[in-house]
Amino acid sequence: MKRNGFLLVELAVAVTLLAAAMAAWVAMLALVAGQRRAAADRQLALQEAGNLMERLTAMPLAELKPDKPPKLALSPEAQRLPGVQSSIEVSRVAGPPKALRLAVSLRWEDRHGRLAPPVRLVAWRYP
Repeated sequence: MKRNGFLLVELAVAVTLLAAAMAAWVAMLALVAGQRRAAADRQLALQEAGNLMERLTAMPLAELKPDKPPKLALSPEAQRLPGVQSSIEVSRVAGPPKALRLAVSLRWEDRHGRLAPPVRLVAWRYP
């Protein structure tokens, strides 16, 4: 039985299947790398929000005014997040006991230039 040329067809099919598998693998690696980078950025933002909240709760009550929230600078490490924006809100909570509600929010741009979901922390400060 003669099988002239059959080996070439088998080889072409195998190379095509291997190329398709490699293309899918490279796409999956790119997706995983992007998700890992996004998770690292979110972790950094959460750590920075925690640091801001810690600094905010350590401030004297006289400096925490709802009409003029304090301006706290971001750390150099957090400034590596592209387009990072922070906001601090101070509001009075009605009713006994008197309290201040402190909210810290951080936003930044993802690698596509869209704003990533914000990281928010809220704490209550009692006199």
